[in-house]
Amino acid sequence: SNQLDKAIADYTQILSLIPKSDDKVIDIYQNRALLYEKTGLLDKAIADYSKIIILDSRFDKRMAAFKARASLYYQTKQWDKAINDYSAVIGIANKQGKPIGQLVVALLGRGRAYAHQNDWQNAVTDFTYAIRSNPKLAEAYFERGKAYWHLNIKDRAEVDLHKVLEVTDNAQLRQQAQQQLQKIEP
Repeated sequence: SNQLDKAIADYTQILSLIPKSDDKVIDIYQNRALLYEKTGLLDKAIADYSKIIILDSRFDKRMAAFKARASLYYQTKQWDKAINDYSAVIGIANKQGKPIGQLVVALLGRGRAYAHQNDWQNAVTDFTYAIRSNPKLAEAYFERGKAYWHLNIKDRAEVDLHKVLEVTDNAQLRQQAQQQLQKIEP
């Protein structure tokens, strides 16, 4: 993708020419980070999001950068870093009274990262907060059901997995919930 590489080179050149205090710097880093993601250069995208976090004091831009970087850390299986960035998003969202959606995405992401570390108790806590914020969130019930299963709290796992079947039409999620239920109710 020569066009993407050329765009990255152009953004890099612009960044070398304008002062860091210029308002456009943040947008340029953000655009270049997205291009790095598209080309699979995730470490470089992470570096650009890190620059945004350092340079920008606006809550919405910082929250977006933390969220994007958390997602990349998650994709690259850097669980502790993902957890830290999702925690930052949660902190900013709570402080700013930001839309519940931002908070829920971060809670789900952090809960899943905890689950990857077999930290089932913290995973349950995050999925529970996500459910409190959005009681129809099938993914949170599914993830919490799996976490309860790992904690050997089968009755709660069963309740959550049945709730998935109740609240979603998503065929794939329904199938996964039914497969998980078969482990509990053979």
